[in-house]
Amino acid sequence: MSVIGKISGEVATRFSPLHSALVEQGAHFDVSLGWPYVLWFGDVAEAEGVRAEHQATRNSVGIFDVSLLTKVLVEGSDACALLDHRSTAIIDVPVGSVVYTPWCDEAGVVGIDLSITRIGDDRFLLVATEMLHDDLLAELNELATNTNVVVTDQTAAFALLSVQGANSKALLEQLTETPLSIESFSLYTSQYIELGGIEVLAVRMTFTGDCGWELHVPAAKAEAVYKMLFDHGVDLGARACGITAMHTCGAEKGFLDMAEHVAQPLNAFEANFAFAIDFSPNREYPGRVALEQIYDSPLLRRMVLVKSAEQLKPGAAVSRDTVDVGSVTWAAYGHTLESWVGFAFIDATFSINESSCESGTWSVEVNGHQQPLSVGLAAWHDPHDITMLI
Repeated sequence: MSVIGKISGEVATRFSPLHSALVEQGAHFDVSLGWPYVLWFGDVAEAEGVRAEHQATRNSVGIFDVSLLTKVLVEGSDACALLDHRSTAIIDVPVGSVVYTPWCDEAGVVGIDLSITRIGDDRFLLVATEMLHDDLLAELNELATNTNVVVTDQTAAFALLSVQGANSKALLEQLTETPLSIESFSLYTSQYIELGGIEVLAVRMTFTGDCGWELHVPAAKAEAVYKMLFDHGVDLGARACGITAMHTCGAEKGFLDMAEHVAQPLNAFEANFAFAIDFSPNREYPGRVALEQIYDSPLLRRMVLVKSAEQLKPGAAVSRDTVDVGSVTWAAYGHTLESWVGFAFIDATFSINESSCESGTWSVEVNGHQQPLSVGLAAWHDPHDITMLI
């Protein structure tokens, strides 16, 4: 059982409301910006633990504590306009909608990526990686100057639980009277629901690629909700899972974590955020002019998805038709696909699109030898989001 102290050269100074429960479950921790977070659980080797948690998430229910993520409430009569003028995606959406968007500089380079949930006419909940906590708050406070906007850091006030997997809906349905079918609670929407009499904000979204919800729980109620999930999840195969399994599942799905997977500045198209860029008339936001110019030109630099039977390591050279065109940025073993999956940054003389990814002979350097490599832009696992819509 892990005891938090000095880990990886960093001292733990801030703790999830569920920290004691996680320790009791046998969590192995690392620390990020003072926050201990779970790598995997149990008295087993990391590879064994992550494999079991990955499979539990795909096949039954994985329960993740991601309370360290940055959570900021932005409210006031100017809140919608402020956020809409900062985001490449449209933020003036119906209450309950969730929008994923990058924030770019004037060159269109992504500086912050986050989800924005509209929880009221003038109230928005912003969620981003813990690595962006200080930058996000600093920018929001600067933007809010001389406006009718109040910015409140809620990171420590709420636990954040991610309940993912084929049986996640069945588990939550035991605890709430709110209908959870895809027709009643669609993907990328939110609702306030009661779980065993405790009100939480439930957001239907996933970082693993499975049917699932993110639950924002008041810190004082976090342990009660956490216990409730496991008490009712025994017969459904519920398992406590760490961030490593979330990343291995997400890698199979092609979900990009900018802080984890990207080492160089990328514009929004290079980072595969085309789905979150809006060019509607009369909308202005930083980087719009640059992004319009990029949109009209061949994309010669881009993050792509890669898959290999051999172990992929960051920095490994990627070649197309024997010419080096990039390198692996991050990879993990995908236990559903039983292969290595990850991301590579390609900087080429040809346009990088579905056609060029599917053509040519791709390879990656592994221990001094060239090994076959699959390259694509669509998810290796469930490319049509079928499992997310259960």
